[in-house]
Amino acid sequence: MSIASDKARELLLGQRRVAFRLEFEGMDFGDRRVVFDTFQNYAKITGSKPLTKQQVPDGCTLYKHGIHTILTHEVAAVRLHRSSTTAQIKNAESAQLRNRWTIAHELGHIYLAHAQDGEAEEKQAHAFASELLMPAPILLELRKRLSRGLAASELSRLFGVSNSAANNRLEYLQRREFFSATLHKEITEKYRELIDNYVYSSNSRQT
Repeated sequence: MSIASDKARELLLGQRRVAFRLEFEGMDFGDRRVVFDTFQNYAKITGSKPLTKQQVPDGCTLYKHGIHTILTHEVAAVRLHRSSTTAQIKNAESAQLRNRWTIAHELGHIYLAHAQDGEAEEKQAHAFASELLMPAPILLELRKRLSRGLAASELSRLFGVSNSAANNRLEYLQRREFFSATLHKEITEKYRELIDNYVYSSNSRQT
């Protein structure tokens, strides 16, 4: 999946904001026009019936008039309600992380110019999303330099992904890693100061 990973890294290199947690709003998509919305709001604007989670479990991308619209399901902001239970909060947080993965996955389809959603295309979009949200050059650098190593829980917190996605990513990097040496170096250099500061702070707390 080196092509998918390299495409994700090229997109990251084009961003002004440098942070472990990627924020989609305000991203520079180059010559592509990409907007984000919920199924509920899109249905309200267009006067159509909103698609349910049974019809579309995660999300999809609509392309019209040169604009890619990535749609995901609305997530209730339960943190704002004092009556919210722990389970409700966890469910909302899980849904938010799922939406982040869905958006990254849909961006993969866009940047890889997929014309269909076959098994091969889904695997490529999955690889793109993994690299976009959890860039291998950064993870490998953190894992090498952090005195305690890099745990899935820490990866999840830093990069805004689920524990499951974090575990899968670390397991994958232990097995193999295919990358463009040039892009790998460019990503590492772009995030150098952020990595250095985090490693210094984290290792200092361990001593």
